[in-house]
Amino acid sequence: MRASLAVSLADGTRTTFSGDITQVAMLGSEGGLARYRVRLTPWLWRLTQIRNSRVWQDQSIIDIVDEVLDAYQPLAQWRWSGETDAFMADIPPRSYCCQYRETDYEFVGRLLTEEGLAWRVEETADGHGLVLFADSSQETAIPQDASSAQDGGIRFHGARVGEKGDTIQALQARRRVVSTLTTLLSYDYKAKKAVAASAPSRQGFGKLPTLESYDVPGQYAFASGAVADHYAELQMQGIEARSRQWHGRSTVRTLAAGTRIDVTQGPLAAFGDAASAYTVLRVTSVGVNNLPSPAIQALAELFGPIPELLEETLYEQAVADEDMALVIDQARKSGYANRFEAIPGDVIWRPQLPGSDGRSHPKPTAPGAQSAIVIGPDGNDQPSGADELYWDALGRARRRGPKSARRLPRPLNRSIPQ
Repeated sequence: MRASLAVSLADGTRTTFSGDITQVAMLGSEGGLARYRVRLTPWLWRLTQIRNSRVWQDQSIIDIVDEVLDAYQPLAQWRWSGETDAFMADIPPRSYCCQYRETDYEFVGRLLTEEGLAWRVEETADGHGLVLFADSSQETAIPQDASSAQDGGIRFHGARVGEKGDTIQALQARRRVVSTLTTLLSYDYKAKKAVAASAPSRQGFGKLPTLESYDVPGQYAFASGAVADHYAELQMQGIEARSRQWHGRSTVRTLAAGTRIDVTQGPLAAFGDAASAYTVLRVTSVGVNNLPSPAIQALAELFGPIPELLEETLYEQAVADEDMALVIDQARKSGYANRFEAIPGDVIWRPQLPGSDGRSHPKPTAPGAQSAIVIGPDGNDQPSGADELYWDALGRARRRGPKSARRLPRPLNRSIPQ
């Protein structure tokens, strides 16, 4: 079931957040009153509920992702940002791409991460949709927040009852020491030579020595040295994006992850130590209905005070920190407040997968032997004379495993996969 949450803005208009209802809990009831907790999630959540094992051959990442998402029509809405085609133009199709006992969400997330692609959620007249993008510094990928665009930026200012517009009350810079050099090494089994690439950091780290991240992704990971350079640069951009981040608190009701904001009158602008534009990565919002004081007091007596319920929910979602008490207090006064995480607008965001276990892009591992049926050039598994065993130039036989049984057979030439 789909639902929408409407939020009244400072100018009297409304902004909407929509999603699928995936969880409902009754927190308490008394007489004719009840309190519920409802979870809204993007349609992408459905991908977490389906697990698959299958294979694609000689297809691009865009085609593979489109095929996976297409199975979720008509609920699924997605589009590729305008700069994505040019970004992926020089990346060769994948000769063999395997999804092995992964949910569709894990598989799509892994493919996008490997290619440096990210996604955001946008609200449209037909509900929410997914936007997949390559370069977060481009406006085609990350649009400006509606409040920021309307007012020529968002003021850094204290939140008071008499304020006519939403403002940012706190903005804190956080810095981390990270790797300053990424190096990739693979082996081209056709040309019998190593393919290596390195990408240094463009950020200054003072007198720190070189901190190298050295990765060997396996044989024939890169079709050429230029492709290796591309992936080394992607890894460095992902590292750099996590070395300089900003945390803040605001009352901006339109604020959402995957948007850009311009901050005016910032506390560090005079010292040149703050960007004017920021790409928002994450927003935790708290809203409180503006009920009369007697009604708020009566509900608190029946179900407990709102701050305690909010803190309990936030801790369950692992998003509570030292700022949340201030956010909750501000929401009780003004009706809405949030905390957010952001990076400078000119820094390119690259996703990273958690739990890599030493690998930059972890993939599922098949334990033990795997069964398969040897097939001919047309996918037929019946004996057919001279073509009963079909070999390529490297002496490899074509076979069909259980995970590719549902896919239609197609002819295969004898060339070596690229």
